[in-house]
Amino acid sequence: MAKAQPLEPFLRSQGVDPHVISWFETSLNMKTTDDFAAFFRRDERGGLESKSGVPDNDIVGQIEPFNTSNPKARLQTARLRIAFSNVRKLGRDQGDNDSNDHNANGDNDGNNEKNGSIDNNDNNSNNNNDNNDN
Repeated sequence: MAKAQPLEPFLRSQGVDPHVISWFETSLNMKTTDDFAAFFRRDERGGLESKSGVPDNDIVGQIEPFNTSNPKARLQTARLRIAFSNVRKLGRDQGDNDSNDHNANGDNDGNNEKNGSIDNNDNNSNNNNDNNDN
């Protein structure tokens, strides 16, 4: 998992308004990107919602100077969705690097899986060729 980054600079780099950042830090006591990632989940329409089911646009609508009908609120909601995707991607990228480190240190699990799938495909090819001979 990626090392947690401080939340404020990360969200600022994503274009999130300082009012929104401040609200997350003070009202929800979020301090890191891990806190941010753990707070949200994807909903069925592709947006975000809190783990308790509150839609992202309702969350932004609680923050002054935004409300849910304000176009700037929709922009902030979109930026939060992008930030969520980016923080999740950072975690996956770090996870990939961790598994590469294990393979470089003699852990061959990744290679065995690849070789196993190749062998299975070869066996299936041979079985198909055997069936064609009948």
